[in-house]
Amino acid sequence: MALVPTIKTTITPKDGSKLTERERQLIKERTPLGLSRAALKGIEIIQNRLDQGEGPDGALKPYSSAYLQRRKQRKPIDGQAPTFSDPSTVNLTWSGNMRGSITSDYNQRFARIFFARAAEGKKAAMLQKSRPFFGLNTEDEARLTEVFRKYVFRGFER
Repeated sequence: MALVPTIKTTITPKDGSKLTERERQLIKERTPLGLSRAALKGIEIIQNRLDQGEGPDGALKPYSSAYLQRRKQRKPIDGQAPTFSDPSTVNLTWSGNMRGSITSDYNQRFARIFFARAAEGKKAAMLQKSRPFFGLNTEDEARLTEVFRKYVFRGFER
């Protein structure tokens, strides 16, 4: 099976010895949905960054001149007027299938961001080698941690 990019980040809990039993129960109940929300935020970060032609470490490598020409001459598949983005923006989008395949799942312990369709995951793995786009940097991880904490610990006295 081809390497399918996945993203891992860790949210380390703070000292739980001061929590009441009710607060511990709320954390246990809220954790899965908190992880889901963090994963969805991760997808949003990746998608927004791609719209800007960036990966987690900055601008993506420009398209070759030959490929850029193909993108400029591209016609819509359904016969409708083209509504493509600027062809020179390195957003890794041709049909939108790969980006549309980015999804997440979660359980009590972790959430993951991945590609739902194997073909799109293989394509992403190939693109990841030349234009690393699928990942999170330290700032992104802090944002995901904040999304998780705001949900899980809402209503707790600080």
